Amino acid sequence: MFLKEIHPERQLDALAETLSVVDVDQFHGIELGEFPARIAETALWMMDHIMNNRLSLEFGQTYTRIPLETSPHIAHGDALEMDWAEVLPPESCSFVFGNPPFGGSKFQSKAQRAQMRRIAHLGGAGGTLDYVTAWFIKAGEYARGTRIRIGFVATNSITQGEQVAQLWPVLFDRCELEIAFAHRTFAWGSDARGKAHVHVVIIGLDGRESVPARKRLFSYPDINGDPEETRHAVLSPYLFDAGGLADPHLTVRE
Repeated sequence: MFLKEIHPERQLDALAETLSVVDVDQFHGIELGEFPARIAETALWMMDHIMNNRLSLEFGQTYTRIPLETSPHIAHGDALEMDWAEVLPPESCSFVFGNPPFGGSKFQSKAQRAQMRRIAHLGGAGGTLDYVTAWFIKAGEYARGTRIRIGFVATNSITQGEQVAQLWPVLFDRCELEIAFAHRTFAWGSDARGKAHVHVVIIGLDGRESVPARKRLFSYPDINGDPEETRHAVLSPYLFDAGGLADPHLTVRE
């Protein structure tokens, strides 16, 4: 357990509540469906209870947050239409993370295509970006000029082919972001009935002034297996070591 590792000097009778500094009211989110928004709140309370039980086992003292006195802040609405600063001011935010909807450009509704054109500002027909990229751009604009760290699960297509030249200059130049860590393509399954298996990546982004000197890259020799980690001075948007490139932001236009 992480807390056990960073506090090895603590005795088993240590007060668990002095070590538990994360609470559900520190989480803010946006959910399109009202019922899923309420489910998200409940899930956060449940996870908080599960982790408090684990904390109690590790440090030898029962710790619970009963009765519940704090609540998550899950706003009901369309994340691409809402002003994120009204949900949580950027200066009060530390991390933005999630698993946005994927939706390839050919499978988007007219309304979704309109959102993509407005958010990406690519001109013309709006490019061929997957729907998930709108969250990257919204997050980048929200975090610009702060020390907010960003992490999203995404389709691996945003690191391949024509989408790279459309998306990444926006993130690098307009939003002033750099890749801090990345998981290259791996197969992500689901325990749900009728589960779908998709190939995804995970991208972590930091502001240019606060990105770590060594970037972590996780590669999957077996896309269904465990990753191997390497560290690099800079990562390309194609998710390889770009330390030997004169321009690590280089993209190829088709």
